[in-house]
Amino acid sequence: MGCSSSKSSPVSSSVLVLGATGNIGKATVLTLKKHHVNVTAGVRDPNSKEAQELVNQGVKVIQADMSSEEDALAEKLKGFESVFINSPGHIDRAKITINASKAAKKAGVQYILVVSVLVVDNEVLFGKQFREIENEVKNLGVSYGILRLPIFYENMLMQSQAIAQQGCFYGPVNADAQFCQVSVQDAGNAAASIVSHYKDYKNQIFQITSDKKSQNEIASELSKVVGKEVKYVQVSYEDAKKSFIDHHLPEWQADGILELFKLIDDKNPSQLVLTNSFKEVTGGNTTSIHDWIAQHKQAFGAKEEIKKEGIIVLGASGNIGSATVKALIEKKAHVTAGVRDVSKANAKELEAAGAKVVHADMSQGQSELAAILAHYKAVFLVTPSTENRAQIVSNAIKAAKEAKVEYLLVVSVAVAGNHDVLFGRQFGEIESEVQQSGLNYGFLRLPMFTENFFGSAATISSQNTFYGPIDGHFKMTSVSCHDAGVAAAEILHHHDKHHNKTYTIVSDLQSQDETAHSFTNALGREVKYVNATVEGTKQALVAFLPEWQVNGIIELYQLAEKQDASVSTLSHDFKTITGKDPTSNEAWIKQHQNAFAAKTE
Repeated sequence: MGCSSSKSSPVSSSVLVLGATGNIGKATVLTLKKHHVNVTAGVRDPNSKEAQELVNQGVKVIQADMSSEEDALAEKLKGFESVFINSPGHIDRAKITINASKAAKKAGVQYILVVSVLVVDNEVLFGKQFREIENEVKNLGVSYGILRLPIFYENMLMQSQAIAQQGCFYGPVNADAQFCQVSVQDAGNAAASIVSHYKDYKNQIFQITSDKKSQNEIASELSKVVGKEVKYVQVSYEDAKKSFIDHHLPEWQADGILELFKLIDDKNPSQLVLTNSFKEVTGGNTTSIHDWIAQHKQAFGAKEEIKKEGIIVLGASGNIGSATVKALIEKKAHVTAGVRDVSKANAKELEAAGAKVVHADMSQGQSELAAILAHYKAVFLVTPSTENRAQIVSNAIKAAKEAKVEYLLVVSVAVAGNHDVLFGRQFGEIESEVQQSGLNYGFLRLPMFTENFFGSAATISSQNTFYGPIDGHFKMTSVSCHDAGVAAAEILHHHDKHHNKTYTIVSDLQSQDETAHSFTNALGREVKYVNATVEGTKQALVAFLPEWQVNGIIELYQLAEKQDASVSTLSHDFKTITGKDPTSNEAWIKQHQNAFAAKTE
């Protein structure tokens, strides 16, 4: 396409495009530049923003104003083998274009290509303007080419706001009357091929059309591409003119366009013939109206398609979140850590480990959070340790649904759904909303954390004793944050295998007396468990945990006293998911033995 002409003549040694900052001029220049043709852009003001954009793309730009005095302009045009004159959108364009054509002849240019219109033989304003241009160019005595064009697709962009906001566009033409149009890029590609291989195209007229559709057919194409119904609304010619003027078109130009529309309504042949000229000069195919709309779909209100990739962990700065992110990094997964404060040390630690760290908080505005989640295939919600966590997670679930994520993994608890206990009620509500969201989901149900033993580090170090509110022979499940993170990472990394499944991750099942024995073995000194009162345990826990959370923990101990299956059953889900054995209490204590080292007087 473009300069890849279907002919094999030598490429012009030097091409000048006059009117190079106009739409067709720019398209022609950049196509020539892309195909390594020696092209120069002639512009009125080399310092203009449009001219500088060409300079920034490596195009040579010179000052060459088509309305300059003929001899002065001829001096600028000397040395160029072929020239493309892109007629300006000015009421005196015939005079201006003819002046530039005469200057090109005086400069010794070998070939002149000018823009014209399909309606050149009709008694309408545009026809009369370009007929005058064509007649002068044909009689110059210089080899020429004439590029006749219909209405541009790009005119639709004037109605992009109405299409995006109202789902409709307006015009005076009969809704079912077909007419030819052309894209600016197709026009530029054709011009580039002709002017660069001009020896094959001497004294020829080219009618370049891209597609032929009615307004109703265009509305249908818009609907398909934009993803919502778009309708064409026929209005009076008077209202159409007012709209053109409101869009800052000069009155003469608005009248000229309306004359074209009337020719369409009259089924004038000049507007109806879909030609093959583009393929003949470029070897390529034209841009269909469907493809052109697709190229500009954001302008018409289509939502930008976001490429989803990787995993985001919300609540990534906490113990489970951090362990999950690090486990995903080990798997070389594309992982992002969503944190409330990216400047904090734990966020910096994740960044140093290789994760992308972003501000993403489950409690931020739903739409704002959804815009972040929309970039990811899988989302992990590490439920926060706050009393209103059901409400916070609910916001994140809704955001994930709005973002249309492929998979949502949520931290839950082993007692979820047990309405007799606080944690069961909180997480039961969370699980219920996830299940009703319509998303592919997974639940990572967790018992009490092995890390809770850090709360007993002081008495173990100083007294070789730890305390609890239940008899020492009752067994309870526990999980290390590391194991929870490893399991979560495996699920997230291969989430398609885990849709709509619930896993209970358990590291060990021991009574308090058995855990005391584990401490003894791991630390090399005897450690004992002492059954304290419930009230005494509460007082100890309230020192570093909020009262609502302490009450929830006490309820778990009370379930253990009843040997409720939810807190006293060993699950093998960890090994099923990861293929590895979980971390036993004794192994965990050995990993953290310095925290429990004996204090000497």
